Amino acid sequence: MIAHLRDGVKPRLETLNTTYLGWAQGGSATTTPAVPYFVLTGPSWGKPDEAPLADADAALDDEFRVTGVTGTPEGAAILLKRAMDELSPAGAWKALEVPGRVAWVKFVRSEFVGVDRDLTIASTNRHPGVGVDTYRLVSEPI
Repeated sequence: MIAHLRDGVKPRLETLNTTYLGWAQGGSATTTPAVPYFVLTGPSWGKPDEAPLADADAALDDEFRVTGVTGTPEGAAILLKRAMDELSPAGAWKALEVPGRVAWVKFVRSEFVGVDRDLTIASTNRHPGVGVDTYRLVSEPI
């Protein structure tokens, strides 16, 4: 999944705004990056009850999240809409380029849009607007 996010999803979102994988970091460990930006996060790992019995399963069918961070909640919603237009226009499946794989991505749902009171944008001294959308990724080796 990490390779799919790094090599397939991140380059697409980078055409819109700065995109981080896992978490966002500014110039140092204590600074918040300049808004707007995206953060890609994968699913929780390890589902032992779904593990194949005989051999490693090379197929992937799981969800990932796109977090949009801007100066306001309204801006976060707009940012997430741009991501959806790029990754899954009108909520439809769209091919994803991942070396050695046939992969598709599709919008699943919006999780929330609101204010992150744990962060402060240094230049405005305000809390950023954030939103999270979930996408489904299906991939198989070529």
